[in-house]
Amino acid sequence: MESLTREVRFASVMKQYPTEAADLFQACEDMAKKRYQSYVRMTKMDWSNE
Repeated sequence: MESLTREVRFASVMKQYPTEAADLFQACEDMAKKRYQSYVRMTKMDWSNE
């Protein structure tokens, strides 16, 4: 979460909507983890044309 607060877009959200910011940051983290797992899964696939 520390890296998110360094970005202007997230810092602005934190200032304007402090109560919702934690939920939004958690949602961003969850989606990033899902994206990462998807990339890991893709690296294990056979991409050859055989």
